[in-house]
Amino acid sequence: MLTVEQAIRIYRSLKSRRPKVWALAGMRLIGLRHLVIRMDTTNLCNLRCRMCFYSWEKKRRRQEMDPALFGKIAAEVFPRTRFLYLSCATEPLMNRHFGSFLGCVSKYNVPFTSFCTNGMLLTESVVDSAIASGLSEIIFSVDGANPGTYEDIRRGAKWHRLLGALDLLRDKKEKAGATKPIGRINFTCMMRNIYEMPEVVRLAKAHGIFHVHVRHLVPVPTEAARDTFKEELAYQKVYNEVTTEARKVADELGLQLFLPDPVPNGAHAAPAGAGGHREKNPYCMLPWFQAIIKPDGDYQLCSRLPNLGNLRNQSFCDIYCGEKLREIRRRLLRRTPDACSWTCGHEAYAAAQLSAEDKREAGA
Repeated sequence: MLTVEQAIRIYRSLKSRRPKVWALAGMRLIGLRHLVIRMDTTNLCNLRCRMCFYSWEKKRRRQEMDPALFGKIAAEVFPRTRFLYLSCATEPLMNRHFGSFLGCVSKYNVPFTSFCTNGMLLTESVVDSAIASGLSEIIFSVDGANPGTYEDIRRGAKWHRLLGALDLLRDKKEKAGATKPIGRINFTCMMRNIYEMPEVVRLAKAHGIFHVHVRHLVPVPTEAARDTFKEELAYQKVYNEVTTEARKVADELGLQLFLPDPVPNGAHAAPAGAGGHREKNPYCMLPWFQAIIKPDGDYQLCSRLPNLGNLRNQSFCDIYCGEKLREIRRRLLRRTPDACSWTCGHEAYAAAQLSAEDKREAGA
């Protein structure tokens, strides 16, 4: 089966949406799995990370997906799912039922299953459940190679707990003689950590992690966060240079390092096309293959668009084949002026774009 990284590269290599639509439609018609599902089974997180939208919001009222709703969604959606991520924007281990959810997932033979965690709440029982269920991977969010940087970015986290979580997965797998779940480290670039990327690769190897996935910083679109993100986005000045060194370290250690797009020509934005107007996200095909499912059952395509329905009281097919989604697809496929891709550049693999004024203020 294709890895996630290979699927991303193929997806982005096709510039026209039409062949992608034909491929997805064909897969769906013959009953092949074609969906990427991202689920949050809780709306809470135990940390307040510098780059996360959650840190700029007021206190939330707790929501937790119950086993009955999870079971309904699993029965309707998982047989169609190729990639299942049991976390999207919050900390999945804050849901007290999470271990049982892993057992439920194992019934549907989803080809690739994963969840992302900061590791602070990882327990032996959760790791045991992950191994028993055949989970494909556990992703650890690690944005620094030393206690100072890491705890400054991931506010509320403890360095020793992170290292303990990495070692717990490694040791449990060795004891069980298991190859899965693989461990993966996610590293989000920002000015305060960019020079530590090669050391994060070394840290991964030291704790039995052989996959490191680097992501560009996606700014939080709020006025309160504006100045913070302008400063952090200055990492783009040195990104290409640092990734060259990180790649060399990964190759020497035998690690898989997935790097997002380089910053073009040392600049922050590509020039506009003819007429000064171009699609900010020419790759987007989310209405055909992705669903984000919230703890209460709300169904979204992405964080920029409103809810399209609720899976507690609607079926998946009612929403996926409904008029709202069909209209969004029509606009994207025909590239009409009101298609969301003209104004949305929200993609973690492409470097964020700054105005000339923002570049000056960030020292870029």
